[in-house]
Amino acid sequence: MHLFLYKILLPSYQKARVFFSSGWWKLNVILVFFFIQFLNQYAFSIDMRNARDIVFDFVIFSIIFYLTLILIFNLVKDTAEMNKKTYENDELKNVAYIDALTNMQNRAAYEKFTRRQVLNHRKNTGTSFVFVMLDINGFKSINDTKGHAEGDKILKQVGNVITKYFESYNCESFRFGGDEFVVLIEDIQLSDVKNLIVKLNEELFKLNNTTLSHGCAEVDFNNAKPFHVALKTADAAMYSNKERYYLNLRNKGEA
Repeated sequence: MHLFLYKILLPSYQKARVFFSSGWWKLNVILVFFFIQFLNQYAFSIDMRNARDIVFDFVIFSIIFYLTLILIFNLVKDTAEMNKKTYENDELKNVAYIDALTNMQNRAAYEKFTRRQVLNHRKNTGTSFVFVMLDINGFKSINDTKGHAEGDKILKQVGNVITKYFESYNCESFRFGGDEFVVLIEDIQLSDVKNLIVKLNEELFKLNNTTLSHGCAEVDFNNAKPFHVALKTADAAMYSNKERYYLNLRNKGEA
């Protein structure tokens, strides 16, 4: 019996020592303390034969107790490692899909989102979108005359205002690249979007004397590449607005 227990329990004991490394001895101290208390309570108050049986039972109980603690510590360790891995994965996602400067979603997040929406529509579970392209007027001049630090400050402020003015709608906002931004808004009329952009420009002009050129297009999921087509349409409309912006500046002698 003793040899059988020895063969079965020795590998577990060795693994336990490796697992607890510098801390496994603390469990031994606890077990010795329990053993001394046990002897003091029972072993010296009854005959030796019964005492040997009780001590043997206690040893078995101690081994079971010891292995149970190992299991608990392993579970705690595994849970901690899983939580750490989940946190690290979330951080990696943030790095991959969040623009570090504006804290908005980036181009990669846009590509991922639009692919998912196309799949949803193929399953007849999608919704309608208005594609909004936004571009900061005169941004190159800001960088050239005031420096890139001021340009970064403007980008952050614009990102915050865009997020603010569209947050009450079911939408996704992205920094598309450079000084361009994209907003995809669900279930909204083009006229309502244009009214929002007027208010957004008023806010930006008060904040940092900048405005945005914009272009809008409805996303038509009958197209093979609906968001690509909407992007081209909105981009063309945005550059037409930008040309009018610079034409007005030239007419005023400010360009």
